[in-house]
Formats: sequence, structure tokens, C-alpha cells
Amino acid sequence: MGIDPGLVSPANPGDRITKADILGFKQIVTSFPAPLGVGEILERSPMSPSRKIIAARMTESHLHKPCAVLTTSANAEAILALRERYRQRSIPLSVDAILAKIVGKVLSQHRNLNAVLEEDEILVKRDINIGVAVDTPRGLMVPVVKGADGKPLAKIGEELARLAQEAMEARIGLNDITGGTFTITNLGMFGVEQFTAIINPPECCILAVGAIKKTFVPDENDQPIVKKVLQMTLAFDHRMVDGAPAARFLKDVKEHIENPELLI
Repeated sequence: MGIDPGLVSPANPGDRITKADILGFKQIVTSFPAPLGVGEILERSPMSPSRKIIAARMTESHLHKPCAVLTTSANAEAILALRERYRQRSIPLSVDAILAKIVGKVLSQHRNLNAVLEEDEILVKRDINIGVAVDTPRGLMVPVVKGADGKPLAKIGEELARLAQEAMEARIGLNDITGGTFTITNLGMFGVEQFTAIINPPECCILAVGAIKKTFVPDENDQPIVKKVLQMTLAFDHRMVDGAPAARFLKDVKEHIENPELLI
């Protein structure tokens, strides 16, 4: 009958599969017409080396990191105005670059999140290196801005633009995609409003940023006004960080987004 016995369960769990079991399985299957194209393969291609690395790292993170998440929203109008001021001076600056600077600055005040776990020891890193996820033809890559807490904003914007271009063109160096201590991933350009990302091992946290959208919020008189708001979700390794310290970190990131003058 062409039936795989591995798909059939015996009538009595633990017993042998009998002829009656096979006939019963066939009757169930044939009573439902198969959808068009079942069993047909459109394309078969081996996983690329970079895809294998991504798969291995994401599996490791999912299996071994007890992850917790926190979500908040922030008024993005101040960072958009900041980006526009830089553009008027012919200095290209992306929202991701501003967020990398903000996260680097805030991590310098919350160093317990700038850490990795090795066996039963939590290693707090001195250097603050912010990875920013980039979608490339070869798959996800995470260029790393080294020492993001101490670099000027314009320098981070320039460096991140260069690294993203090199990643897209498959000519980025190994040193530029390793050594990260915290990752930012942004899907706002696809209209995604909120999502949870998988932590990039061996890091402690990842910040997922959604689309900037016009939203009604109350003013000081509780009257509705329109603001440009983004949502962000912090995923963190609960073995290293508890909810309250993670919440304080996220609160400070929100405060810096809404008041970027705090970067000075």
C-alpha cells in the first residue's frame, strides 16, 4: 500500500502494528483528499556554510539559554529630529547607528548586561561592542561596532554604514563580525511593530526594535496627540540577569531615545 509503518500507531499503545492498524490508517488518509502538490519539491539546495553557522548558533541559544523578555515603547521623535540635523550637515546617520550609541552608553552604566556565561562564572566584559543585525543575500550577518560607548555618534554612523555595505557585498572581515557583547536587530523597515529575537550566544541580551509608527498618546492635559513611537523588546539570559536589572536597563534606553541630549 506504500504506507510507511513509522507513521502508524498501534490500536493499543506498546503493541505490535497489525493489519487492522494499517487498514485503519489507510481509511483515515484516503478519506481526506491530499492538497495539491503534497510530496512535490520545488527546489532542493544544501545549506550554505553561513546558514549552517546561523542554524547552529540559534539552536544553541534556544536550547541552552533560559530567555525572558521585556517590551516597552518610546517616543522616537527626538532621535528622528537628531538624524535630520545630521543629514542637513551632510552626515549620514541611521536610526540603528543612534540606537547603537544609546545602547553603548547605557551599557556603560549597566555593565552586568555586558556579560557572558562560562560554565558557572559570569564574565562582565570591559569592552562594549555593539552588533547590529544586517539582512544580506547570504543570510543574517551581525557587523560589530567596537567600543561603541566611547565613539562619537557621527563615527558610529560612518562605521556602521561601511560595515553593513561590506556585509552585503560579502567582503566583510572576520574581525568585524566577532567580539560582540550586545546585539540590536531592527525589522522596522518591513513594517514589523514588535517581535522577540533569539540571543546571539554567548551574549547576555538582544534588543529587538520595531517600526516607528504614528500613535495617539495623551498630552499633559490627557488630550490625544499624535507622536511617532517605536516598540522594542529586550530578550535576556535569566541565568545572568534578573528581571528588575533588565527593566532598569530598558528604562534608561527609553529615556535616552526620548532625550538624546543625555548622550553628551
